[in-house]
Amino acid sequence: MLFQKTLKPLSSLVLTALLCVTLGFQTFIYHAPTAEAAAVSWTGGAVGSWATAGNWSGAAVPTSSDDVTIDSASAILVTAGSDISFSTLTIGGAGGSNILKLEGNITSGGSITIGNNGTLNQKNAVAQTITGTLTINSGGILQHEANTTAQSYILNFSAATITVNAGGSINVDGKGYTAGDNFAAGNGPAAGGASGGGGGHGGNGGTQGGTGGTANCDITNPATMGSGGGGSTQAGGNGGGLIILNVTGTLTVNGTITNDGTAGSTSAGGGAGGGIKITAGTIAGTPQSFTITGGTGGGSGGPGGGGGCALMTYTNTNSISGTS
Repeated sequence: MLFQKTLKPLSSLVLTALLCVTLGFQTFIYHAPTAEAAAVSWTGGAVGSWATAGNWSGAAVPTSSDDVTIDSASAILVTAGSDISFSTLTIGGAGGSNILKLEGNITSGGSITIGNNGTLNQKNAVAQTITGTLTINSGGILQHEANTTAQSYILNFSAATITVNAGGSINVDGKGYTAGDNFAAGNGPAAGGASGGGGGHGGNGGTQGGTGGTANCDITNPATMGSGGGGSTQAGGNGGGLIILNVTGTLTVNGTITNDGTAGSTSAGGGAGGGIKITAGTIAGTPQSFTITGGTGGGSGGPGGGGGCALMTYTNTNSISGTS
């Protein structure tokens, strides 16, 4: 894992202008009207679209001025197939599994809170930006969609502050390139070979029945996923995914960030660990787990996958210890 300190950028000058009209001895100051924030909650069924007005309280699709909540004791899957806007967004907190699948983009967003049993699943490869805080509380999960033979989905978020509280998780284990099955090679540019080679990424995959994949991650700019392990009589392990976080303020991790490859079955090869790139002003916290580990080989003879790669760049300080 590579740690890097960069120079602190100069702060920019912010100018605020007021429109003043002076008549005689009187001065009138014009303020543009602002939209009133509204509390908007999901009232649709177990499966539905963000873009359907009837799925929301008030019978209107949320706007950039709304405080949006997806929180139910029942299981809910909300799909945002087009772009979305909100002032604040809260996912989960009650007893049911509440999932927001983000296929479109966030065009205007303030803060996001992912609570207990809440999941935000990014299903694209576009950088998502919010102006406030991204908070993942205990039982909450931030992840991306699982890939197969191509790098189609990644987790890429920018925010002023990101906080992963104890019990909260950023988890893309096994969401990279998929494994081979029935003596076939795995998927990905550093795939484990047929008959059970381990997938490669930050490190080489292990070699046993099949040849291990060769390390291919650029440690100066991680932008790739882990490759899948080769299959034997059963399937190998999948590679880890890709996490990119840009934080202008502080990233605090007291929960978990995991991007591991999964284990192979029987004598098949394990998948390689994924990629993590973090850029922040300050990095702090005591993670419960912070891993980019390759998956173990199956049975007594299967080779393991290579480890992943991570780059953490900060402007001020980094106090995270115990990472691996």
